[in-house]
Amino acid sequence: MFGEIVEGRLLSCSERRRKLILALLKRQRHYRINTTVDKWIDAYLDQDFHGHFRMTRNTFTKLVSMFKQDAQMEVCYTGGYQPMTIEKKLLVALWYLAKEGAMFTAGEFFNIAKSTVKKIIDLVVNTLCRLSSKIIVWPKKLDCVEILEISHYTAHYYLQSISFCHQTR
Repeated sequence: MFGEIVEGRLLSCSERRRKLILALLKRQRHYRINTTVDKWIDAYLDQDFHGHFRMTRNTFTKLVSMFKQDAQMEVCYTGGYQPMTIEKKLLVALWYLAKEGAMFTAGEFFNIAKSTVKKIIDLVVNTLCRLSSKIIVWPKKLDCVEILEISHYTAHYYLQSISFCHQTR
């Protein structure tokens, strides 16, 4: 087998393998859009925020406070990149779930790797499942009666409007 020539000398197979292994183990730096999420998320209008994340800012704030009480959401700093805030984790997961898109797209949007997006989605969805009894509240019987009355009134109003429009033509 022929050896590779580097800087005028012939490398042995073991040296080539060592170079190849070092090249594979070297952390790759992918290009990312250089903006912080916090700046442009805060700049969204309320209706834009709702359109992207399928919830109001107020609901998001309540969800963040619930998640902050959950011990599994906090990650201790062990070196490397700084841990992501709970707010950003929630935004990543909500963006992915609301857009029904690819993890790659969410990663590009939030300037993180798609493997990190996967870990965040798993973490957030599992936490939502654990907190589901606090988050999902079914209406009581009295609430159902009230909702039914409102829907009957609204349906009656629309039917009258349609009838009126039809008569004026």
